[in-house]
Amino acid sequence: MYYTSLMTITKYNLQDYDFVGLSHRETKPRTRIRLLILAHLKDGKTQEQTANSLKTSPSTVKLTYKRFKKNGISGLDDLPKKGANFKLPKDQHEKFKKYILERQKKREGGRLTGYEIRDIIKDNWNVTYSLAGVYRLLHYLGLSCISSRSKHPKQDEEAQENFKKKLLS
Repeated sequence: MYYTSLMTITKYNLQDYDFVGLSHRETKPRTRIRLLILAHLKDGKTQEQTANSLKTSPSTVKLTYKRFKKNGISGLDDLPKKGANFKLPKDQHEKFKKYILERQKKREGGRLTGYEIRDIIKDNWNVTYSLAGVYRLLHYLGLSCISSRSKHPKQDEEAQENFKKKLLS
């Protein structure tokens, strides 16, 4: 038997989609460009003509077409980025997050600063972070550095309510 390696079955066809319409509804700029690339190819333009029209490289056009043929419209989304791994081991992330949240609850006034959190990581996990690395870790764990205005430990709730009543009357 003779099989040709050039024969490939593709399940996604350019003629099956309205790429211009999809691009109008797309919110991500890179995906919108990829949809427009496919719209140009669907209209019969060459890869080079498409690249010139959209001010992009021919390799981008080629890669976009390949990704569409392989995965369809879902193949046009950005691929996950690979960044540097965190120095704090992944199995310690949940423990660290709980520790920070508990420490913040016990705190009287103010919030934990990046510098304090950096020292906590160094003291408890023996891992050194830059300040930017601390903020990146906090963001990854879903923790925000922005907090509501803190209450002074000696604040008098009753005096504040009386003040508000006077102001409104």
